[in-house]
Amino acid sequence: MPLALLSRHQAAARLQRGLVRKYLALDIDEPAHRERARRVLTHAVLSLPLNLASLALTIYLWLLVPANLAYPLRPGTMDSYQGSWGGPSLAGAWVVHAAGGVVFLFVTPWIVKAVTSLQGRLARRLLGSGR
Repeated sequence: MPLALLSRHQAAARLQRGLVRKYLALDIDEPAHRERARRVLTHAVLSLPLNLASLALTIYLWLLVPANLAYPLRPGTMDSYQGSWGGPSLAGAWVVHAAGGVVFLFVTPWIVKAVTSLQGRLARRLLGSGR
């Protein structure tokens, strides 16, 4: 974003296309010379909140997997498992939380793929020729 704001839109576009190529495995062709500065700045402004939200969502979802699979090892669970999901026994609470961990283990990649697809479409539309 700083490069785009400092009127270094060509360098910003190269950097953003390089990041898309490296992390999203998408090859984006360069757009026509006109509108390039506006499109690069628009991408920088729109992609920043999307990238931050996807980072937070991805970290949160991947942290849910071990937190639920290792439920009895979490601090404070030995005192409060009676009122948790699957309680009043520790075994029941562990089974319910482990099932949730397994669900998140398989669902998280699909959610991350959907967010990544949105990031790729935004980059292709604003940094490329729009096709």
